[in-house]
Amino acid sequence: MLELKPNFKIMMVGSTEADIEDACQKPDDLGEIIDDLDEIETEEESLENSSIYLAKIQKRIKEYKITELNAPRPDKHLLVLDIDYTLFDHRSPAECGAELMRPYLHEFLTSAYEHYDIVIWSATGMRWIEEKCVCCVTNRDSYKIMFYLDSNAMISVHTRTEVL
Repeated sequence: MLELKPNFKIMMVGSTEADIEDACQKPDDLGEIIDDLDEIETEEESLENSSIYLAKIQKRIKEYKITELNAPRPDKHLLVLDIDYTLFDHRSPAECGAELMRPYLHEFLTSAYEHYDIVIWSATGMRWIEEKCVCCVTNRDSYKIMFYLDSNAMISVHTRTEVL
């Protein structure tokens, strides 16, 4: 029960049963229905083949220099791992790279190395990648890092589609 003061005004808003039933019916003059998912797929396909982005990729391939730490092994796929939040706890208050390492990192990399060549990637600069990795993950007997990739290896892609 509502406890309202005397002479309190209430506005009631709603729809009649007939209006609700009418709104649930498909209109006769609906027109063509456009599937939004088809538009998104079309845009993604056009991005792949966009001359602007293909040119950016070609430029990166031509100009970006990879410093190979260890040669690729025959019949091994490539596993690219992000440093921050994956291999290292980037938000940790630790003071050195060894304290940033995720638990069982060496065991994970050893296991992964049985099946994959390993590359370490970061959206930061090469200086920070090397700073974190040299003391912790390079020069191990149980696994080898093939090379590092930094932010200079990436390109920017801009779309009109809003990501939800």
